[in-house]
This record gives sequence, C-alpha cells and structure tokens, in this order.
Amino acid sequence: MFTRLRNGWALGLASLQLLLENKKLIVFPLLSSIAAMAVVASFVVPIVGTTTGRTIFLTDDPNAGMGQMVVLFLLYFCCYFVMLFFNAALVGVTMMHLDGRPYKLSDGLRIAWDRLSLILMWAVIGASVGFILKMIEQRSKLVGQIIALVLGSAWTAITYFVVPVLIVERAPAHKAIGRSYSLIRQTWGEGLVANWANGIFVGIGILVGVVVMFAALATGDPVIGGVGFVLALAWVCLMGLVSMTLDSITNAVLYVYARTGHSPDGFDREMLNMVFTGKGGAEIRIGNEGLPKQDAEVAPAPKPSFGMMASMPQPSAGPSLADIRARQAKGESGAA
Repeated sequence: MFTRLRNGWALGLASLQLLLENKKLIVFPLLSSIAAMAVVASFVVPIVGTTTGRTIFLTDDPNAGMGQMVVLFLLYFCCYFVMLFFNAALVGVTMMHLDGRPYKLSDGLRIAWDRLSLILMWAVIGASVGFILKMIEQRSKLVGQIIALVLGSAWTAITYFVVPVLIVERAPAHKAIGRSYSLIRQTWGEGLVANWANGIFVGIGILVGVVVMFAALATGDPVIGGVGFVLALAWVCLMGLVSMTLDSITNAVLYVYARTGHSPDGFDREMLNMVFTGKGGAEIRIGNEGLPKQDAEVAPAPKPSFGMMASMPQPSAGPSLADIRARQAKGESGAA
C-alpha cells in the first residue's frame, strides 16, 4: 500500500508540473463548466418560465412523470456531452504535448470535433448509465444509494481509459469500453491511485481558500470581508478547474505509457513501471498488436518478474504515438 501511494504521489507531482508548464490547458475545463451552466440554464428557464414546463414539474398529474424523466435525461445527456467534448479536447492536446509536438488550444477543439460521432455515441451510453444509477439512488433510499455507489465506482474504473481510446484509436464506444477494461485489468488498476495525489493537491488548495474566506469574514469589516469572500470563492472555483485538468493529464499519461511502453518526457520511466505493476515487476504494455517484424527484433528482452506476474506475456516495446498515427495514415491512404 505504501508503494502504491508513493508512486501515485510521484505521478501526481509530475502531472502538476506539466500543468504548471502548460497553464493554458485549464481553459478546457473552464469552457466545459461554462457550457454546462449554459445547458442547465437553457433547461431551467423553459421549466420556470412556461406553462408547459411548470405543468410537467410542478403538478401532481401522474401523466407528467414520463415528461419529467425525458426532460431530466436530456439535461443529463447534454451536460455529459459538453463536458465530454472539452475533456476530449484536453486529452488530445495533452497527447500532442507528450508526443513532443507543439499545439494550440484550437488543435484540441479540432481533435474533439473530428471525433464528434464517437463522442456523441459515448455520451449516449455514459449518460444512460449515469441516469439509471441516479434513478436507483433516488428511488431506493439507503440500499439504492449503496448499490448505485458500488456500480458507479465499478463503471468509472472500467471506463477510465475510454476517452484516450476514442482520441487515439478512434474506436467505437462499445469497443472503447472493452479496450479500457482490458487495459485496467491487465495493468491491475494501479494507475488509478495517481488520482489520490491530485486530490490531495487540490484539497490543500481548497482548504487555503476556505481559511482565507473565514479570516476575511472574521474581521467584521464589510469591505475586507466582501473582497476576501469573493477572492476565496474564485480561488476555490479555480481549484475545481485544476482538479479536472490534473485528472485528464494523469489519464492521458497513463494511457500513453500503457499503449506505447514509453514514458513521456518529464515522467520517470521506473516510477511508471511501478505504478502499473505495483510491485516493481515486469513492464506491461498494451496496444502493440500488428507491429512490423523489425520492431520485435530490436525490442529489449523482458525483465524477470515474480509470482503471478511471471505467468503474464511480456510484449515488446511498442511504437510511439507518432508511429501509430503514421501507420494509420498509411493504411487509410492504401485503402483509398
């Protein structure tokens, strides 16, 4: 357990360093939050300001129940879609940075737009699962909350790498789930512990903001208290954006390493090896199918491993993201 926490802390620090060097990445979570609030407003205003909306949500008409379900699902789906779209844009430019290529924020939007159909398909699936879990939680009280929590946690773990798979491999949503599950299962899920460190960083930042807020209010001065409250609130909101950005960066880094076998610049290779194996054992790489023969010939010999790790196949080091893209482009041009 101590090893896992140490590895997660090291990876979290590296992700934080990447964010500090690329502060503009936080724009994507900001746009995502603004878009989500706009979506909520577009639903709330018709509900409050129209007779039909008030009839659906504010009457005891039993026939209004289905209307409520449809409207709530559409709200859930639209919010999920816009957040997923900007998250895909963030993961896309993070991939470009990890691949050593310069990028602009517009590149992220272009990447997400180019995969709009895949994102839309995944949004339908993800929103449906989330909506069903929410219904279970609301209608079954304590037992439903426990069931929703367990199923929701399992779903989150299984689909952890879906967005990078959509971005890099252009896999349909149902195949992306399978790829993500395979990656999580074969890497023993050790990479997920890295998000703990991100939570600690953000938690410390939020705590600082809350302390400043109460200190300003404790002065009793309306000007100092008001300014301190606004600044502290803005800081807490900023920490929320930082949290979303760090989670996406960590997600992209772990996927790149798992798929290619190469640690991105700024990330320690040995540390990443330990994050995935959890015991310092042999490296585990995924997504190396279809490699040319010469790639396998120059690959280094696998490291010895212990226990159950010894029974797992040790594939050769995979290509970089640039190699993958070049081969995909060559295959597409050949097919054309």
